[in-house]
Amino acid sequence: MQDRTKLFGTELRARRAAAGHSLAAFAKLVHYSKSHLSKVETGAKAPSPDLARRCDSVLECGGQLAGLVPVPAARETAHPQGVTETDAGEVWVLALDDMGTNVFRPVSRRELLAAGGVVGLGAGVAGVPGMSGLGFPAAGRGAASGLGPAEAKEAVAVFRTVFDELRHQGQRLTAHLVVPTLVAQTHALRTLAKAIGGQDRADALTLASRYAEYTGWMVQEQGDDRLAGWWTDRAVEFAEAGGDRDMAAYALVRRGLIALYQHDGRLVVELARQAQAGTGDPRIRGLAAQREAQGLAVTGDHDGCLRALDRAAGLLAQAAAATGAVVATAATSSGGLPGPNRADPATGTNGADGTNRADDVNGANGAAGANSANGAAGRTVSTGSTSQTGATGATDLTSQTDLTNLTSQNPRTGQPNQTGAISRPGQPNQTTPTSSPTSTGPARPPGPAAAPIIGSAHVPDQVAVATGWCLFDLGRPRQAADILQRELARIPADAYRARARFGARLALALAACGEPEQACAVADDVLDTYDRLQSATIRVDLRGLSRDLNRWPSHPAVRRTRLRLADALRT
Repeated sequence: MQDRTKLFGTELRARRAAAGHSLAAFAKLVHYSKSHLSKVETGAKAPSPDLARRCDSVLECGGQLAGLVPVPAARETAHPQGVTETDAGEVWVLALDDMGTNVFRPVSRRELLAAGGVVGLGAGVAGVPGMSGLGFPAAGRGAASGLGPAEAKEAVAVFRTVFDELRHQGQRLTAHLVVPTLVAQTHALRTLAKAIGGQDRADALTLASRYAEYTGWMVQEQGDDRLAGWWTDRAVEFAEAGGDRDMAAYALVRRGLIALYQHDGRLVVELARQAQAGTGDPRIRGLAAQREAQGLAVTGDHDGCLRALDRAAGLLAQAAAATGAVVATAATSSGGLPGPNRADPATGTNGADGTNRADDVNGANGAAGANSANGAAGRTVSTGSTSQTGATGATDLTSQTDLTNLTSQNPRTGQPNQTGAISRPGQPNQTTPTSSPTSTGPARPPGPAAAPIIGSAHVPDQVAVATGWCLFDLGRPRQAADILQRELARIPADAYRARARFGARLALALAACGEPEQACAVADDVLDTYDRLQSATIRVDLRGLSRDLNRWPSHPAVRRTRLRLADALRT
């Protein structure tokens, strides 16, 4: 490790000198102190991955400098300890207390029998860790037996409606309040599926897989990555039993998100590429390409990241076109960044849809830029206006974005955004319409029985926010802040979790730009939401922000915000 630290310092000093930057001037460019950089260059202090990425970006090293700083090892995200059986061999135990805490544990039937059929949460009985005191009735007639086809279909439709409401509540409430209902509903669906047949059974299992996948996300938000992985596995099992082979690919995208918050970029990329190879569904492939881009950004691969974002934009547009949804793209993945006409090794083509793509900054064809012909989706794209629809009838509302000259305007009104701040609970964001035909993102399912959309349903332009996310990790905080601030204003005011997640990343970008007062203004609003949600993923970025704000110990706004951060992160 010491040798690697010295190697990075020596290489940084050589490249900085070759670029003609003094130490003082370079410190201003990367927003680190001169004394800190001096210690890094002499090997007295180890570089952080963040500093390595910023230096790499300023010196245009193409990831070579950032690659000298090792990625932290990832934690294991597999099954909870001791639980390896599938759904057929498990009993689910959910314990609730009057303080709002919930503990979920899948127990194998062998453990249950060893405990004499009596298990619970407590000191531990008969080899079942942490279990004692809860009784289970003897097996009997199935709870859902006797349902006719009409009743079964109606039941699935009701569960579908409940799922939409739970996803909405998941944006507004702490995961601890949502998870118990999700677990109970998933269990009820798997019970229902055992008692019915045909298409109704397939529909019940498919819906159960969506419940299980979303439960995994909420459990991750509780801070339990291992159990989140277990729920993701259950989602795959339910989906495959219902005839849906694509959930296995999306499960890899979900696991990639867990790895992303563990800063394991290489694992993120590996999982995302497996997902893209494992399905033909354009939406899942697009989400996987987006995740791949985030992983490549963490590893410092600029060009690879931009190619993946191009591919994600094309695939998600193709998926939206196939469903007749409105595509509201306000930022391109690659505009203004190096790498025109980039070949994509994942597809063997120059663009996401097989077209010859050039950088949007040159006014030529791009993933979301002007005059982009998408043969797969049968659409044409016109910049800043509604296009003629193609064979699928999709409408693409695309405004070209040059990342070298970004503004902080609202992409729909043309008016300046106020601060990009997060709405406090109960206070609508004044810059964000709660509903608009051009800002809804993916189309709402046509009826209660339609399968829920995979991935976020609250972010109008997922590729745009992913671009801002990636630019921060690539050491381009100014461009990242401009995109994130604009996209934040487009997320619905009541999507508190999504707004706080990307708001936390915006605060990090503003701090990295040397704008502590603006960073604190955004962070204060994020903290208001964090107090309500207690999100584990938001906590990761708030910890990073707390460290970054250490550079301004005497700034009044920083002092106030750091006190709030310290209080929030203690819990």
